[in-house]
Amino acid sequence: MNTAIIESTTTNLMLVEGVQMASVQPKRKLLARAYELTKGDGEARDGRILMSIEGPRDFIEWAEADLEQDFVNVKIEEEGKNEDEIGLIFGLDRADKSVFMARWKQLKAAWKKGQGYPASK
Repeated sequence: MNTAIIESTTTNLMLVEGVQMASVQPKRKLLARAYELTKGDGEARDGRILMSIEGPRDFIEWAEADLEQDFVNVKIEEEGKNEDEIGLIFGLDRADKSVFMARWKQLKAAWKKGQGYPASK
């Protein structure tokens, strides 16, 4: 049998061999970042920090749904540095920063592998 590679409209590649098909998800580029917001010199540190996440709107909204299960979403949305980017702020205990960053890295990796495509697309 001959094997053909067909590109669909959603940029998923499919190998077609007879009636057997395998979907191969392409890696997506993602320019998103998470960082701690520093407080002014006059503000007391009570063991809590603010973390900002910034990136493309569709990714940030997808990540927000996951992150707000375990972290406090401050509900402040900011415009991102680039077009169609947003930033959100989360409050957490300083001790939870490593957990937050690990979750952030997992979300970015999952997105790049094709998970989290918006349902409407």
